[in-house]
Amino acid sequence: MENNALANAMMPLSQGHNTSGFGTLVAQQNNLFQVRLNDGLVVNAKVAVSCPYELELKDYVALSHCPQRGYFILHILERQAGSAATLHHPIGIKIKSPSIQFESNRLDMNQKHLSQNSVQAEQHSQDLKVTSDQVHFHARTVEASADTLMQRLKDSVKIIERLEQVKAKDVIHSIKNIFIQRAKQIDMTADGDVKINGDRIHMG
Repeated sequence: MENNALANAMMPLSQGHNTSGFGTLVAQQNNLFQVRLNDGLVVNAKVAVSCPYELELKDYVALSHCPQRGYFILHILERQAGSAATLHHPIGIKIKSPSIQFESNRLDMNQKHLSQNSVQAEQHSQDLKVTSDQVHFHARTVEASADTLMQRLKDSVKIIERLEQVKAKDVIHSIKNIFIQRAKQIDMTADGDVKINGDRIHMG
């Protein structure tokens, strides 16, 4: 009985069979799904554009039949497996809305390319971690405010074309090996003492 029903599914649809209804997915061949209708008949069906979810075997679906084009799966009504529903379309999915809000305990994104354009963007998080092989950052103006800034670097290279200005209450440099300063002119001003300590001091 089972083999006969599957064999009938590979045959052309009967021109007189114009009913729409419900059925269960039993097999898939390329872009066609074999659906066992409630009356036991197994038919071939394509996925309608209005059904953006990825189908799984044993899904209970709603179908519509067009005499010229055959059966189309419109919706997934029930799923036996506990897997999550997946949005899928062979061409792509585009969402247009004046406002979109996501609420989730966890959001995972995997993509080969991510492009984001916005007039204004805000992000608030209790803990933010970024891991990347390379980071390229371009901005006209950058303003950062933090209570504490800690950096661990192997090498640091800064190229400043015009001016670097530092205002601080105290500045401490702890250098293990060599400290070199080169400049066309140096002006050092202190209200109190100026101390230079070293085993040997060369001037001139």
